[in-house]
Amino acid sequence: MSADLVLEALRWRYATKAFDPAVPVSDADWFALTEAFRLSPSSYGVQPWKLIDVVSPEVREALAQAAPLNTTKIMTCSRLAVLANLRRISPEYLETYYCDLATIRGFERAQIDGFATMVGADVAAKGPAGQANWAVAQTYIALGFMASAAAVMHIDLSPMEGIDRAAFDEILGLTGGDYTSAVAVAVGYRAADDPYRSLAQVRFDRDTVIATV
Repeated sequence: MSADLVLEALRWRYATKAFDPAVPVSDADWFALTEAFRLSPSSYGVQPWKLIDVVSPEVREALAQAAPLNTTKIMTCSRLAVLANLRRISPEYLETYYCDLATIRGFERAQIDGFATMVGADVAAKGPAGQANWAVAQTYIALGFMASAAAVMHIDLSPMEGIDRAAFDEILGLTGGDYTSAVAVAVGYRAADDPYRSLAQVRFDRDTVIATV
């Protein structure tokens, strides 16, 4: 894909406010978008995230009630996901990752002891609160990759932070578990009567946001 096509796609997208419920996102396209999430980069490759695909109408309805600022988007989008992050990065979680890394790359686990020691020390030094903040930041990187993939595919994607995260955790069975809700994602195709679809995209100019040193 050319640079011009990528830029056209990014200029085309906007945070859709109302979706057309009659136009579904295909299974193949949804798989590609969730793969974009899964394949996103993360610091040390630790991937402290999870995508929860909301397919139950009852769960969707409950989540809509817990996100009054986003009810219309939640109820009209074709696909709904909640991105969750780890509350803390436990040594056990990291060990699972190290073992996967070694297996997939054909190493003995002992061959990555130095890497594991470095990562473990850095993560431990962050403390519980720092680990949670770090995991949220990594999850938003994955959200960015998912949103960019959607734009390239000309599928509308709207991130939603105006949610009651504690209520979302309760509804999704996350309360007291390893993960907690970070952001919801509505995916579909913009409604013809969404007033925002005809508004110009507003961004600062390049001199304001891009510096050269």
